[in-house]
Amino acid sequence: MNRTTTGNKAAGRLALPAIAAAVTFLVYLPSVRYGFVSFDDLRYVPGNPAIRHIDLAFIKLILTTVMASNWHPLTIFSYALDYAMWGAAPLGYHLENIVWHAVNTALVFVLTVRLFGVKGSPDAKTIFAGLTAALLFGLHPTHVESVSWISERKDVLSGFFFILSILAYLKYAAPSAGKKLLYYFASLSAFVLAVMSKPMAITLPVALLILDFYPLERFKDGVVKILTEKVPFLAVSLLTAALTLWAQSYGGAIKTFGTFPIDKRLFLSVRAPVFYLYKTVFPLKLSPIYLPPAKTSLAGFEFIASLAIVVAVTVFCLLAAKRNKIYLASWLFFLATLLPVIGIIQVGDQAAADRYTYLPGLGPFILVAAGAGAIFGRLSKGTGRTIAAACLVVVSGVLSLRTVSQEAIWKDSVTLWTHVIKTEGEIPLAYNSRGLVYQDLGEHKEAIADFNRAIELDPRYAFPYNNRGYSYQRMKDYGQAAKDYDRAIELDPGIASPYNNRGLLRYELGDYNNAVADFKKAIELDTKLLHAYVNMALAHTELGRFPEALKSYNDGLSLSPTEPDIYLNRGFLYLTLGAFGKAASDFESSIRFGQDDPSAYWGLGLASLKLGDTAKAEANIRKAAGMGSKEAKEFLEGSDSVHK
Repeated sequence: MNRTTTGNKAAGRLALPAIAAAVTFLVYLPSVRYGFVSFDDLRYVPGNPAIRHIDLAFIKLILTTVMASNWHPLTIFSYALDYAMWGAAPLGYHLENIVWHAVNTALVFVLTVRLFGVKGSPDAKTIFAGLTAALLFGLHPTHVESVSWISERKDVLSGFFFILSILAYLKYAAPSAGKKLLYYFASLSAFVLAVMSKPMAITLPVALLILDFYPLERFKDGVVKILTEKVPFLAVSLLTAALTLWAQSYGGAIKTFGTFPIDKRLFLSVRAPVFYLYKTVFPLKLSPIYLPPAKTSLAGFEFIASLAIVVAVTVFCLLAAKRNKIYLASWLFFLATLLPVIGIIQVGDQAAADRYTYLPGLGPFILVAAGAGAIFGRLSKGTGRTIAAACLVVVSGVLSLRTVSQEAIWKDSVTLWTHVIKTEGEIPLAYNSRGLVYQDLGEHKEAIADFNRAIELDPRYAFPYNNRGYSYQRMKDYGQAAKDYDRAIELDPGIASPYNNRGLLRYELGDYNNAVADFKKAIELDTKLLHAYVNMALAHTELGRFPEALKSYNDGLSLSPTEPDIYLNRGFLYLTLGAFGKAASDFESSIRFGQDDPSAYWGLGLASLKLGDTAKAEANIRKAAGMGSKEAKEFLEGSDSVHK
């Protein structure tokens, strides 16, 4: 074979992963038209002042602070990079998710070819298997949640480094490979970046052991050596697991055994693998929320059937391992990578989530790809292989259509929660969540209708009472608002938000002392409820209790040191107290952390004027006036300049 022929084959092999990535990119491209959704996106991007500046303080913050009940500093850093390029426009964030997923699709091709070509150069069946695995991974509808949902950047980012770590490990483990130490540290470094993107990647050491079992078959070379080289990986996993448990406990996301008993956890843990396999084979009625069944009896049919299926698949894989270990390796990879989210440690109320299959799905996809490659290898060149390629195109087309349809539910928040109601039935959580979306849009009549429906479905569900009260308050129906807050507190005296909202109602009505009492109770129940600190500071200010107000602002900033509203309000308090230097510093911090409010420039102008910096004062007052500040306009109309 001459060099030209070899070069053409190499170019063809490079073209295939690029084609798979390009097809994936195009299928997901409609997502760039969609916006942020109320399902976590607002906490990560538009409502996250921390991402607006990249500096040493920001790096320290993301490494030491819990965000959205998670420790994932690399993911937050990626949002900050997006903000630097796109601001708060959702298009760029969607685009980056799509690009990462497309790159991961190409990497799955490379990974599959490396796995099946571990004992020699890849042949036609291996290449076909690689293309099959890549297209299944790239186009499967269960991955829509990980790609079209901006908040799940952590999936695609972690997936990239997870696969990269495996590829480096395969290089390290190759018998004839040079630079082994370099590949080892490359694999370990990629693993660290993976867990800094999403802690679910902590299962990688187990995945590497599975690869040692098959296809690398390294255990015959010595178990001690194989286990010893995993120690650094295991140390990273244990440290990340500890950080994650701390972060989710700090954020109140982990369910206690009192609220989520052990039998329910066992039910969901056994059910989960079967549920995910079913959704992989039949990706229908996919939903962002899968709540546990109403009844989760360990003596019921669903649990017994799920247990029987798990046992049957495991026994089959063990028996088949005598002839071919790929079944057992794929099954173990699937189970091991699902383990952090299988339900033993319960986070939130959901029973399952499509996003949890982003990496575990590699097991079934590569197994199917192996079968497709084996069939392809037995077919004669020409017609047989053309038909096989056509079948792959048809399957890819069907998956693509299903994926494009599933993407559309992430268009906006109303569409998202309406889809949940259609697929999961009339569940109170979905109506309450959609009501909150209408509330944020100022459509309070529609919001109240959804809160009413949530209450009809579950009259003891406290949150819709609280949320309905807030809509009534915005509509100036203070009597009904107070009744709803009282009812929410009666139903669940352990939640903070009804006290905070009732405090706001009392503040609005001028009942500042009782407002302070409610804010204190809210903070007692939830020491991380930032708005309660701000609201209490405002109430203290109205009562002339300035030291107490300052303490409340300071307590709030200890929770969120980049919150622009706190700096803005504290700045005006410092103006009142005559601490003009501190006031100017607070207004500057408010602006720095993204406060797009003329009040910040107006306050900075006043503070600068008091400090004698007339040029800075005039510039900021004029900027405030240009942004619509009534006070700034009146000030400028009353004087030719601030120099008077």
